[in-house]
Amino acid sequence: MKESFEISYEQLDINNLDIILDGKDHQDDHIFIGNDIAMDNIEFSICLDNYSNNIYLSGTDDMYRVEFLKEYLSKNTNKIKKPDDWCYAFNFNNPNRPRAINLPSGMSGEFKYMLEKAVKDVILLTKNKFDSTEFKKVEACLRDEFIAKGEEKLQILRNSAKEMGFSTHISEKGIFFIPIIDGKKISEEEYDNLSLDEQEKILCNLDIIENKSKDIMNQVKTIKKCSEFKVEQLENEICKQIIDDTFIDIINKFIDNAKVIEHIKDLKQDLIHNIKDIMNNHDVQDKVKNIFSEIEGENTMNKYSVNLFIQHSEDEKIPIIYCKHASYYEMYGKIEYENELGIYSTDFTMIKKGTIHNANGGYLIIHAENLIRNGLVWETLKKMLFKKEIAFENIREQLGALPIKTIKPESIPLDLRIILLGNETIYRILYEYDSDFKELFKMHIQLDSTAEKTLPIINQYNSYMNQICKDNNFYPLTQSAKRRLLKYASFIAEDRNKLSTKFSLLKDVISESHLCAELARKTVIDDEQINEAMKRKTQRVYLYKKWLHEYYHKNKIKLHVSGETIGQINGISISDYGDSVVARIIRITAVTYMGKLGVVNIEKEMKLTGKIFNKGIGILSGYIGSKYAQEFPLSLNCQLCFEQMYSTIDGDSASCAELYTILSSLSNVPIKQCIAVTGSVDQFGNVQPVGSISNKIQGFYEACKIKGLSGEQGVIIPIQNVEEIVLEDEILTAVKDKQFHIYAIENIQQGISILTDTTIEEIDNRIHERLKKYYENSIQLQNGS
Repeated sequence: MKESFEISYEQLDINNLDIILDGKDHQDDHIFIGNDIAMDNIEFSICLDNYSNNIYLSGTDDMYRVEFLKEYLSKNTNKIKKPDDWCYAFNFNNPNRPRAINLPSGMSGEFKYMLEKAVKDVILLTKNKFDSTEFKKVEACLRDEFIAKGEEKLQILRNSAKEMGFSTHISEKGIFFIPIIDGKKISEEEYDNLSLDEQEKILCNLDIIENKSKDIMNQVKTIKKCSEFKVEQLENEICKQIIDDTFIDIINKFIDNAKVIEHIKDLKQDLIHNIKDIMNNHDVQDKVKNIFSEIEGENTMNKYSVNLFIQHSEDEKIPIIYCKHASYYEMYGKIEYENELGIYSTDFTMIKKGTIHNANGGYLIIHAENLIRNGLVWETLKKMLFKKEIAFENIREQLGALPIKTIKPESIPLDLRIILLGNETIYRILYEYDSDFKELFKMHIQLDSTAEKTLPIINQYNSYMNQICKDNNFYPLTQSAKRRLLKYASFIAEDRNKLSTKFSLLKDVISESHLCAELARKTVIDDEQINEAMKRKTQRVYLYKKWLHEYYHKNKIKLHVSGETIGQINGISISDYGDSVVARIIRITAVTYMGKLGVVNIEKEMKLTGKIFNKGIGILSGYIGSKYAQEFPLSLNCQLCFEQMYSTIDGDSASCAELYTILSSLSNVPIKQCIAVTGSVDQFGNVQPVGSISNKIQGFYEACKIKGLSGEQGVIIPIQNVEEIVLEDEILTAVKDKQFHIYAIENIQQGISILTDTTIEEIDNRIHERLKKYYENSIQLQNGS
């Protein structure tokens, strides 16, 4: 009877599936393999003009999804307008508010070059003009005119002083008047010897001449100012003419850019006012040579330059940026500072861009988990998306630090599509608890982690495997190697009819297989190298399994794989260690006796079980009650135990095995210990599928191998899990040689026929009689009391 439930070698051998590689190079087919619907949705969202339709792309976290996404976007966004370049420039009207200037893509470098060259040319041409003989003659004439008029005024002063009896002395300290008597200058002693009337007359005349001196000196100053004004006016006219002539090319070049024209206008005005100081304070030749120093902040001439903030090349496509670490400064840029003696200073040249600036005008790909870990980064992104502008904010104040004097650069318009990568759990949390998220991320697209194993899909895998070898200079893969890799992809997908799309794992195996081929002095990678690489991968995380196998061998974990025992069965549990999965064989035991507690699990009583496991216990109680308590109430105590298990247990994949132990204990029918059982059961006795079926089969096979294969051992699994079985060649050989068996069942009855030499009807009768006896005894005890 049990042979009818056994799965044959031919059914298990995945290599017997019709896998045909057409040999063609499907160059672009490997992008998002098996996700045609998702690709259509991405393309549809790209076509939407509303940039509030950002995308949340959910699926497994695999780096190659990022690469595929970037490749797909680059092939489907050629019609989108290239983003502008952006510069930050000194704001001559408000120095603390640097001006943001946009230019056509690829033009910012030329703008900076033309602007700096124009300033250099203005300085050199102005210096040459001012040093010219022609200008010096005009300047000398204006100054001579001042000298002549000034001397004329001073001569009038001297004559007036002489008439009033004074000698005039002019020096750097001022004008002095000395009294003259009888044609001679008198000393202070001689003045003291004069009569009071004579002294009073001299003082009176001195007061008159000094007042006249002040008036004449004011006239001289006015003449000087007039002369200097004429010289300055001449210089300004010359400078203005030079500046206008020099900047005409750059103005014509960017005549349609209002921001550029406004900035040049302000720059020219400032240059007119300051060009003489520039020439007077420095040696012009050296100054022009280093006029725009690369050492920011050290050169006052930097205000005539620009900060090439966002620069694109002319042939560059729209930006598609992946942000791996979404820290605040990496995302949004920063304003740097210089510290001199404890005083912090900054200017527009110290504005540094972030990832969002680089991605502006295109796409920004971010992992949702990395983004929302930093609340400030997430809130800032939402604010920018709502305002549709990128602004620099002083986060010191938001973080509670003392604010410092800083600049506030003008905002840049935001024209960006965000693509968040994450899992479904994060999406549901954000959708439920973040109202802004609903408004900003309206496109939710799901990616499948597996693809159907069809001929077109296999050919796409073939193309992708070839591409991996080509891009990384790996040896070429043979057909047998590709078949082995496809089998590995099915193993990861946990379905023989599907392939995993976790391509990073696939590439890792190919990379290690290439090294194995090198060590073996081969020039191709065949299935032998693939197997060697996978064996090494398993050995790296073998420690826990090694300990487990040692415990089996030394009977530290009691395990029976032969004989028959009442109320005991072999179950299989799975422990996931991230990069490895280990299956452990567990002895599940049951004892039954008269009472009213029903089915009790010892692990549950000790709070070592999870909710799903507890639900499974409830289902067992339902099955037993519905099957055996139709004529009289149950008078039963049943204790279940997972022997030598001391950690938390969850899941219901052992509920089938638990039910078999209860039935065995109640009926006194022994269970064959050479068979392990996995599967869930419902209240009607129907067997339901479970996960990690291949790992569970392999785990029991390895345990039996340690204890000694007898040809009787095997595993009972739900029939729904058959399509998920992907086994190693060693186990397949054991199945082929009848050294190991795999049975697939649909209900409890079928499993009984495999585990015992008794029919389900006989077991039901035994249990019914025993439970009836329990009930009758309980009635007698009640009456006797």
